[in-house]
Amino acid sequence: MATAYNNEFYYNEALGDDVIILPEQIKMYKERVEKIFKFLDTTDDKTQYYKVLHKKNKDLLIGDNKRLGAELAKRFKYFVFIGMGGAILNPMMVRSFCGNVNLLNNTFFINSTDPLLIKSMLIKVKLEETCFIPISNSGETTETYTVAKFLIKKMRDEKIPNFHEHFVFITANESSRLYKMAAEHSIKTVPYDPDVGGRFSTFSNSAILPAAIMGLDLDGYLDGANSIVDEFWKNRENSRSARAALNMLLSKKRVIALYTYYSELRPFTEWYAQIISESLGKNKVGYVPFYGVCPMEQHTSYQYFLDGGNDSLITMIYGENHSDIKDSDYAELNEVNDKFFKASVEFMQNQQIPVRTIELKSYDAYSFGALLMHCTIEIVFLSLLHEFHPFDQPAMDECKKFALNKYFA
Repeated sequence: MATAYNNEFYYNEALGDDVIILPEQIKMYKERVEKIFKFLDTTDDKTQYYKVLHKKNKDLLIGDNKRLGAELAKRFKYFVFIGMGGAILNPMMVRSFCGNVNLLNNTFFINSTDPLLIKSMLIKVKLEETCFIPISNSGETTETYTVAKFLIKKMRDEKIPNFHEHFVFITANESSRLYKMAAEHSIKTVPYDPDVGGRFSTFSNSAILPAAIMGLDLDGYLDGANSIVDEFWKNRENSRSARAALNMLLSKKRVIALYTYYSELRPFTEWYAQIISESLGKNKVGYVPFYGVCPMEQHTSYQYFLDGGNDSLITMIYGENHSDIKDSDYAELNEVNDKFFKASVEFMQNQQIPVRTIELKSYDAYSFGALLMHCTIEIVFLSLLHEFHPFDQPAMDECKKFALNKYFA
């Protein structure tokens, strides 16, 4: 049975009868877990470990971002966010739980240099009513820089008055190409915390400012996150997040499948896949993430996970739907989703397929903040159990250097 998690978030860590986590197995990792907490206890507020794993300062994060977000939302009708990896996935995620419905329909994300994608976006907006927000921690992300440069040229070619006021750059490195381009055109910059990497910037400016623009309940969002942080530090090795990481390790499964019955949570599933790949794909050891939205996946990928292999740990996310959907003409559709979720979990359990469930008590900013923080701590802790550095991606950095040196020098 799922157990209560801070009254808003339910988590079932059951992995199936064939992978029961025995007390002696947990004891085997007691020394490693103690070592992890001893290390985390020594980190200070300047380190990424501290900034990611400790409580979020609401006064610091909400104030300026909320003011700037309200100002931009008042001035512009359309918003285009540009970035790669976590820099764009985090804004895409928060969009799922934002309250400004009218603005949601006029919000776009560019995570590619595909000219057809950008051309299609430009057809849907009016340049004189659009704000462009490139996001890059390093300020050297080639794709982000290239798209921002293209859009500045486009605005100038179209003779948009005061075009520089239509841009806000979020970046950290003042010596980077992106920062210098902003300075050259008198474009406003917002600091990107240099100590928080892209994929784990979920509770920093790169996500909070877009969330403020789109109308997310920032107080609820950060309260939800902080509730998980409190539980983690209070219960430590017995916390839900730490136990989830240990369960994933001891399951010895290398394919981590995440299914959701909320179509709006697709960006979340993409982000979860990213933090798995970049945090855990190291030293010839790694986990293969898979994600999908149900019930569509019941007609596509389910066959493999039900009968094609014994290498997977499945997580199912479900819960209370929007109140205006649940109690309306759409109630029957919601009921069908609910039945498919319960049937899928029950069938997997009957087949001894390792499955765990996460159920949101309500579809709101608090639950969303709690969900994201749980997953963040879970993957960071699992990285530390493997003795990996959770915040780097050395192989990918080498690949980027190769591309830059050979094709962009």
